[in-house]
Amino acid sequence: MTHHIRVLDTASASGPQSARSRIPGVPQAGKPVERLIRAGQRLFHQGDAASHLFELRAGILRQTRTLESGERQVIGFHFPGDIVGFAPDGIHRDDCTAITDGRAIVHHADARTLADRSPELQPRLWAAAMQEIGRAQDQLVMLGRRSASAKVEAFVQYLIERAGNWRDGQVSVDIPMSRYDIADFLGVAVETVSRSFTDLRQAGVIEMTDPHRLTIRHPAALANLR
Repeated sequence: MTHHIRVLDTASASGPQSARSRIPGVPQAGKPVERLIRAGQRLFHQGDAASHLFELRAGILRQTRTLESGERQVIGFHFPGDIVGFAPDGIHRDDCTAITDGRAIVHHADARTLADRSPELQPRLWAAAMQEIGRAQDQLVMLGRRSASAKVEAFVQYLIERAGNWRDGQVSVDIPMSRYDIADFLGVAVETVSRSFTDLRQAGVIEMTDPHRLTIRHPAALANLR
């Protein structure tokens, strides 16, 4: 299928919900279209009607929820290959924002409608939904770890599993999300995240050439910490 690529221009977060649900440049019905996503753009907002699904081709997304206390909780991160926008009751419970520039195939339909309209997508939608459930379970295990440092170690393993680049028995991974994003994902203080990365580096478990990329020379050493 050929897709014309245009910039995804999401509506302002301050606009009414009905306006925010519409994505300029994306047809309200018909064939899917491929769109460029800019870092910082919102794909959907908490409380929006779930009118689109996004097949992420490139880039990293962050899904967050604003709690009743006003605090932000990072629900998860999305990587290329993920299908984003599932909402069982037809209303998005979270915000979804691009951390990096990227590309996505945008479908104007919720999951149920899209599956009925495009039967060839049903296996992919089913697999994506099952993967999302599995990752939610993995996150519960991650958050259930007793120490904050163990949570950070589990997060590094999570990044490797999702986006690691293996070569000659070593693995490198980019960390495009901020330390604040990681802290809000794990439910720990941002200072704990920074200190845990420092401890892993000083222990020789990881190498960090810059704050947004790490290399693990001996992956078994990280696995043994879990």
